[in-house]
Amino acid sequence: FTETFGATSGTAPAGWTGTGFDGSNGNWRITTENGNSFGTGPNVTWDGNAGAHLEYEASGSASDIASAISPAIDLTPAVDGAELSFYMHAFGDDIGTLNVGVSTSPTGPFTTEYTWIGDYQTDATEAWVPIGINLDAYLGQVIYVEFSYGGAGTGFEGDIAIDQIQVETCGTFCIAPTNLIASNITATSADISWTPSGPETQWNYVVQPAGTGTPTSGTTVGTTTVSESALTPQTDYEVYVQAICGADTSVWAGPYFFTTPAQTNFVLDCVNGGPQTLTYCYENNDTNVFTFTSADGTTPLNITFNAGQVEQNFDELVVLDSDGSTDLNAATPYGNGGNLSGLTYQSTGSTISFQVQSDGSVNCQGNNYTSIDVTVSCATCVNPTATFVVVDDCANGDQFLVDVDITSLGDATSLSIQDNQGNPPVSVSSTGSVTPLFGPYPFNTDIIFTVSNEQDGNCVITSQAISLAACPPVNDNPCNATVASVNSDESCTVVNSGTLLEATDSGYPNGSCTTSADDDVWFQFTAVGDQQIIQIQNVVGGFNVDHAVYEGTDCNNLTQLYCTTDDFSLTPTLIVGNTYYVRVFSAGSTPTSITFDLCIQTLGAPTYCTDALPICADPTIFYPSIVGDQTAPPYLDYDCLGSQPDPQWNTIQFDDPGDYTFQLAQTNDAGTGLDIDFIVWGPFTGQDTGCFELLSPNIADCSFSATATETITLTGVPANSTYVILITNYSQQSGTYNFTQTSGPTDGTNCDVVCDVTLDYDGIVVEQGTTAPDGESDDINLCGYTSVTLTADTAYSVDSYDWYIDGIYQAGINSPTLVATQSGSYQCVVGGGICDDFTSSIIANINFFDDAIANQAPDMEACDEGAGNASFDLESQTATILGTQSNADFVVTYHETLSDAQSGTSAISSPYVAVDGTVIYVRVEDIDAVGSMSGCASTNTSFNLVVNDAPEAYATPNQELCDDGSGSNIFDLTLNEAVTIGTQTNVSVSYYTSQIDAETSTNAINNPTAYSNTNSPQTIFVKVENSSASECYAITSFDIALYETPETQFGDVVYEVCPNATTPITVTAIPDNYTSNEVSIVWYDQNDNIISGENSLDLDTVLTEGTYTIEVTFNDTGCSNTATVDVFELESCVIPQGISPNNDGFNDNFDLSSFDVQRLEIYNRYGTLVYSKDSYSNEWHGQSNDGEELPVGTYYFVMKYQGSKQKAAWVYINR
Repeated sequence: FTETFGATSGTAPAGWTGTGFDGSNGNWRITTENGNSFGTGPNVTWDGNAGAHLEYEASGSASDIASAISPAIDLTPAVDGAELSFYMHAFGDDIGTLNVGVSTSPTGPFTTEYTWIGDYQTDATEAWVPIGINLDAYLGQVIYVEFSYGGAGTGFEGDIAIDQIQVETCGTFCIAPTNLIASNITATSADISWTPSGPETQWNYVVQPAGTGTPTSGTTVGTTTVSESALTPQTDYEVYVQAICGADTSVWAGPYFFTTPAQTNFVLDCVNGGPQTLTYCYENNDTNVFTFTSADGTTPLNITFNAGQVEQNFDELVVLDSDGSTDLNAATPYGNGGNLSGLTYQSTGSTISFQVQSDGSVNCQGNNYTSIDVTVSCATCVNPTATFVVVDDCANGDQFLVDVDITSLGDATSLSIQDNQGNPPVSVSSTGSVTPLFGPYPFNTDIIFTVSNEQDGNCVITSQAISLAACPPVNDNPCNATVASVNSDESCTVVNSGTLLEATDSGYPNGSCTTSADDDVWFQFTAVGDQQIIQIQNVVGGFNVDHAVYEGTDCNNLTQLYCTTDDFSLTPTLIVGNTYYVRVFSAGSTPTSITFDLCIQTLGAPTYCTDALPICADPTIFYPSIVGDQTAPPYLDYDCLGSQPDPQWNTIQFDDPGDYTFQLAQTNDAGTGLDIDFIVWGPFTGQDTGCFELLSPNIADCSFSATATETITLTGVPANSTYVILITNYSQQSGTYNFTQTSGPTDGTNCDVVCDVTLDYDGIVVEQGTTAPDGESDDINLCGYTSVTLTADTAYSVDSYDWYIDGIYQAGINSPTLVATQSGSYQCVVGGGICDDFTSSIIANINFFDDAIANQAPDMEACDEGAGNASFDLESQTATILGTQSNADFVVTYHETLSDAQSGTSAISSPYVAVDGTVIYVRVEDIDAVGSMSGCASTNTSFNLVVNDAPEAYATPNQELCDDGSGSNIFDLTLNEAVTIGTQTNVSVSYYTSQIDAETSTNAINNPTAYSNTNSPQTIFVKVENSSASECYAITSFDIALYETPETQFGDVVYEVCPNATTPITVTAIPDNYTSNEVSIVWYDQNDNIISGENSLDLDTVLTEGTYTIEVTFNDTGCSNTATVDVFELESCVIPQGISPNNDGFNDNFDLSSFDVQRLEIYNRYGTLVYSKDSYSNEWHGQSNDGEELPVGTYYFVMKYQGSKQKAAWVYINR
């Protein structure tokens, strides 16, 4: 037994069964070398000669088990040993498990005789390996061999290949023929041939409908080619052939399958024949044209499509009139949404044809479509025409009406119209809508109308099935649009449910929509982001749901923004807060019961694009192919790209304008080409803006061809523009791609962005300085930093990083980052990577400065110096402003404007003369940064200069008071205060006893209205201060003095009057400091009454005791003083002349108690002191100092009394 799988791809091996050979994912296919996926399968044949082989298709990470079962292999005559051999090629990272099994039944079970797991070859060009399996256990039996394999399920690189399968043994065999072939196949015939496997000369063969099974007998022939006729058109057949070896026969070879094509030409006998019928299910790229001709060559033909289905919008039904060019079905190429039933046409001549112009995808045979069923008859009359329109009757229940509009009677005089519901026919004889409307009919009832020519029954037309399943949705038009919820991010947490069941046409024009929007429903939403993602999901009951987006404030006059057939779309930039509309509809015109969910998402940052790396046209640069780590969001329109495997986002930056073409080529590491595809959007002004405008109108070029080299054409490229390119790696294998320019301005793309080194410090990009040399930054002045991290960034990875500080290489550092801690010039040189060269970064000139702090200083106040200004010592604020900062490290300058302070110019000096309200701006700066314009200065502090009014202190009159005798008096120092301040307001006045106290505001007189002087004269200092600014003051002074008061005394004289005196005594005042002509005198009696007429120093009218007062007043000063004198009244005005001390109670003692005697002395006649006593009253009764009784006689006494008075006289003792 030998199986070579022939030489042609796609031809299934004869007699083999199993899971099939269609090449679908997870199944076997028949293919040639190098027809496999990249990274797996063979690029060579098993023996180096051209041919096909058996290969597993693992394009979608397949793990399904594919089975290929051989035809019967007859080992019954075998006498010695049997071996199964084949060649295997197992190259790919995802090779799974191969099991080779043997069974005596074509349906198993199979006993595994060999297993292989994983890859065997290491590349696609490595030689196949031969495998041998002992089959001795199966001698004498008919066997079947199964090749069972499933990919690892981890990727697409799991294509295992099998070829040159042989079973060899020893014995005498009758071997079945090989290479069964059917050729010259027509609708009713075919030629069958085969190749003998031995010397036999006869064979049995059978041609039978496919699926009949292995025959038991056949037609015997003696040739290897036979012609079979009387076959049925459009029928699948199977062929079996058996060798006849004398009395023995081989097993049946086969089945070999073939299909007869359809019959395409028909002739109608309009006299004796009847109508022709045809049923046909079309194929992909169908070329069959079915032609019907009347035998007489003159009679027109009617063609009626009783049933049939085509792919809406893609597979057109063409009905050609007798001229062979006029398409009678041009208005309805897809019937009613793909449903062809009810189409009826009449030719103008004797011929009519039809064909389905299908594409290469969906077809009738592969998609279980309804076959086209046509009836063609000879036309003896002209068909009528009519339209049939559903009218909902929802207001009266779940029912509908039908408006039948006769647009032409044909050549009939009258027509009969009848539905299929058993209602009586309606006869009409004129065109127009038939009234009343037909119906009502219940929902979901198929209504078919037949319109017949009542004069000739050959002219009949039928309608398509008409039905209504439900009332139209509530959002059937834009003015009743459902308010849709919007997700604030790219999630579909909230969706909006909808249905197209019985949706009707809103009447809005299609605009840019390429499909029929005759069943549209509407939603409205409020934009919450600049761009929204519109997604149709969870579609049930159909497919091909399209949508469009509109804007506007009038629901009857909306403007279409775009329309798409995709499930996803990205809106252009919207206005947040505005209302927009989404129109959802099915692609076809066939009624549908589709339900769906509308998800409106808010576009986030498109990092897949904003992080895209640049590429440029440089033949020396090879970019790494992306494998598995980027995404292509589903909401973008990828135009021609049928898929986006391993998407890689890049940008192309153009310096020069013009028309460009580029070549994009991809290879694996071995240099073998890898399929590469692309789409380009642009032009944009920049990457960040362009990434939000990846919309259909901005697609510049696209290709999805199965080649490793693509051509990109960009016309009208503006200068300094950016394009976004998405490159897809169809094979999903690692490799590199190259981007080269083939025409256009030389070096028009910017390669600097690809190979340059970007330097940043703490994330801030270092830029070329405006005044610095080329390749250097301006000074980067860092305030308050002790260090920053420098990062050298390249678009693509590099091999080495060399750092330099002030031009000195920093050994031992091979890192993209460097921590800078000192002032200096920093640079990084990178090497290797895709640019394969050494590239230097910009030189960053960095200065580290201390951060300055300007503490708040108080406002300064000064007194008006006379011209409305004052002088200020600004430097006195420096210590406060610096605070704890040292003046050795920081400089404080003062400025008239904030701009001067910020620029560090026009500093002002101290002292500074300013008017009131002047603002002084402060700049505090690191002393090392002065003049550098580093920006490290602090200028957030200012203070005000306040010029206060300086008051006047006017001359104040002196004050004089009379001395009250104590040397002082009480002065009211405020007496002349109005004179001191004049008309000034907002001033305060204080009084001091010294100039220094006044100047320092210390020891102010507490009670200036009752001040007791300390000297006379005494100078009082008056301080007049600005009440709002005490430092503004003026001082004046005045004197206070005491006038002398008259001093008067009365000497030692004791003035006494006798009781009831009639002769006045004279009291004489003695002046101490005046003369009588300098004064005026007033006397007051003991009752303080003025004694009239007494104006001299002598008061000579005193008769009674009491205190008398003299008031003396200086005539020039008015100062007066008083003095008093006491006048005593004696108890008795008689001093006893003798005593008689005999204790009789009369005159016993010497009684002087009326005279206030201070001392009494008694002398005898000899002058001897015999008695004395101080403070005497009446103690002497004639005794001596010794207490002895003195003798009778005359004694002499001396009496000192009343202070300084003295009296002496005689006293007699009489016993």
